[in-house]
Amino acid sequence: MTVVVSGVRLNDLVGREFTVGDVRLRGADLCEPCMGLGSDLAGEALPAHEAVRWFALRAGIRADVLTLGVIARGAAIRTD
Repeated sequence: MTVVVSGVRLNDLVGREFTVGDVRLRGADLCEPCMGLGSDLAGEALPAHEAVRWFALRAGIRADVLTLGVIARGAAIRTD
């Protein structure tokens, strides 16, 4: 599953537990972009390698799911 967020420093969540909506997670590791993502995002105005370069160092993280629950659009991310 993919969850898209904004306004959160995801790198800070690696190695920490956090909650999104009702779901408890633990940040596992950084997830750097690859050419697969670049190809998915590519278009006439954006070559695949430029998409990958833009997402480098800010692409995301992988996380382990610790509890079941619901993540709804607009759900808060808490690091309590």
